[in-house]
Amino acid sequence: YENLSEFCADILKTIIQEAVCKERNSHRIDDDIPDHKQSDEILAELIKLWNKSKNVWIIHYASTNINDPIYPARITCLAFRPLSDTSTKSFSIFDEAQKIHLEIEEIPQNLDLLERNMLSHFFEYVQNLHHPTWLHWNMRDAQYGFDAIENRYQYLTDKTNQHVPGKRIDIAGAFKKY
Repeated sequence: YENLSEFCADILKTIIQEAVCKERNSHRIDDDIPDHKQSDEILAELIKLWNKSKNVWIIHYASTNINDPIYPARITCLAFRPLSDTSTKSFSIFDEAQKIHLEIEEIPQNLDLLERNMLSHFFEYVQNLHHPTWLHWNMRDAQYGFDAIENRYQYLTDKTNQHVPGKRIDIAGAFKKY
């Protein structure tokens, strides 16, 4: 490879093509799965994002079972990284417990406090990002996604004005688009 962008584009293309093959073999998705030409179109869109990658973030999070009776589901960890480099920023309940020197056996009775602190730190961090674009996989509704994170924070704090700023791009949705 002559440069990092060419290398990363090739990796993205491989990832997209593998995802297309997996989706095509899956019984969950209709027959309108993209072919290799369409995966090239998806790659072209991702390369456009790559060119402005300083403000593009890949995000994912973990929660308790979204079908549990606790509503909204407890957020246990959030992680994201800029598309432009490999530095990952994460927030977790366990990290919050370490900050206040809780013993592991003390964590269960302090989950709400730890989660509230974790989400407060997360929102404080993302509010300082300059026009972010978020790449995500199916984080698109109140059960699992940005709305779920915002709803959980509101549930724990009674604060209604916290939102994850920026544009959101559902990569899984991009596959269905083609």
